[in-house]
Amino acid sequence: MLQYRNTPDRDTKPSPVMCVFSRLISDFITIPPGRYKPHDTWWETLADREEALRNRHMREAERWSEHNKRLLPLAVGDYVRIQNQVGPHPLTWDKIGIVTEV
Repeated sequence: MLQYRNTPDRDTKPSPVMCVFSRLISDFITIPPGRYKPHDTWWETLADREEALRNRHMREAERWSEHNKRLLPLAVGDYVRIQNQVGPHPLTWDKIGIVTEV
């Protein structure tokens, strides 16, 4: 039954599983590497999805950087806050340090 669902249709090309889940379901018969060729519509769908995600990411990046300002470069002797990576309160900026070299 799984093999039937994974078998591409001779007329429409994609398999029933690809139409429903957009991926193959694991079965006991493997496809040799380099032999699997998805239908062109799946490549087009992938390109459209990547384009939409790129546009969304660019919009979000503009929104995030809307009120940012350029920081001055660090110099030796500047006091800085350091993010705690371990311990009881990870990811808190509770340590203070001095820049020793740039």
